[in-house]
Amino acid sequence: MEYAIGFDFSRNMVRVLNLGDMSYQELPTHRMFVNSGNYAGMLKFAFKNNDISGSDVRIVLPDSAVACDYITTPSLKYHTRNALKVEFENIYTNEQELKYNWEEFFSTKNYTTAKYVIARKSVLESVKQGVQEINCTLKGITWSPNGVVNSFMALGGKATNVNTVSGGAEETKSALGIFKSLLGKKQEEQQAKDPLPNTVLFVDVQKNTTRFVLSGKSSTLCALSQPFGYSVLYPNKVVQEYMITNHDVSELAVLNAIEIAKRKKQTIAVASDLTDEEDEADEAYMEMLESLTNKDGAPVPKKKTEEDDSADFYNDPEENKQAETPVSNEPKPFEKVQKKQEKKYPKFMLRDKPDSPEGYVMENFRMIQKYILLFVQNTENISYFNKPQRVVLNVPAEFSFIADKLNEEEDNGVKFELLENGGNAAPDAMDNLDLYGASFCDRYNKLYNFA
Repeated sequence: MEYAIGFDFSRNMVRVLNLGDMSYQELPTHRMFVNSGNYAGMLKFAFKNNDISGSDVRIVLPDSAVACDYITTPSLKYHTRNALKVEFENIYTNEQELKYNWEEFFSTKNYTTAKYVIARKSVLESVKQGVQEINCTLKGITWSPNGVVNSFMALGGKATNVNTVSGGAEETKSALGIFKSLLGKKQEEQQAKDPLPNTVLFVDVQKNTTRFVLSGKSSTLCALSQPFGYSVLYPNKVVQEYMITNHDVSELAVLNAIEIAKRKKQTIAVASDLTDEEDEADEAYMEMLESLTNKDGAPVPKKKTEEDDSADFYNDPEENKQAETPVSNEPKPFEKVQKKQEKKYPKFMLRDKPDSPEGYVMENFRMIQKYILLFVQNTENISYFNKPQRVVLNVPAEFSFIADKLNEEEDNGVKFELLENGGNAAPDAMDNLDLYGASFCDRYNKLYNFA
């Protein structure tokens, strides 16, 4: 048996796709291992009651575990490779801790750009250790966005339109051969002026995750993921992105501003300028900080002042008996976290309420559409990429109308297409393209393979 195994950090799950019968399951793992990035611990915990000993395993690293970078240096006749190596070591000072693959992305007479795929050696070693502990054989390690591109290629998707140059000793003797040769030279000159490959944006909408993967020259160029998928495409209500993510930008900005203001007040405030209430508040705040830094975690006892001693001397103990209550040493439970409430916008900022299930689905898909258009727009500002002219969507069959609805909107400026299941893949495979694509790592896009 052969399995493709991935990781869902947001839900503390290990994802498993059986590459034989294409069955899919999710195994819970401990949050402690997820937070510490201990892949060996995650695998051992997930498979403690699910024995797959003796099986072949392909590991698919999550989006955050691999970096893709582009480095440009002047083109040198014999020393371009050494110049790229020196530049990489200048940027990544911890080069000894990294495992990286690279290839020449494009070059002209003046400069050369190389693409680097980088992962930490500690992550790869942890993965290998985890596979050994579940008594399996490691067949390869790849990256989730790379698996998506591999699946698109295997299912019949065309990543780019590549310009081919014809020619040859026998053809050039004929008129047709001379014409092809001249045409080839013209194409070469055009390619030198604009060496960037044509690109396409793959959007893999899974149940709980959406991946945006830019592909060119049939390889992965860059990627982005968001922690929501088609599970939020409700047919009867409209949801806000604010409600399904931890924080939005504005909320984080407010929280950070409050914390910065508190720290600034503690550092620049002068005691003589403070009122009695502010002084007491600052003293309580400092005591709280001391209690947090105490090794035993216990509160630091408050020091009594002369005023406190006099107060104890004149106070009548009999009067304070009723006010005294026994203090329990048991820890108090955490206060209940207040539920989020949907933001209320002015009427002029609201869209018309949908009048059909398809309308509700499209309104909810706006969250994904927003990131698609931002992704396409940002490629125009990056000199390494061409703007994609089309977007290929992978969505369940019941949402196939989305592409047609998007193409009716002229403001998008890009063509939307649906991924056709040319390889007759099983439903679970189509819903987990990143895992399904791991089975094609030996055929496509080998740069992102680490083992």
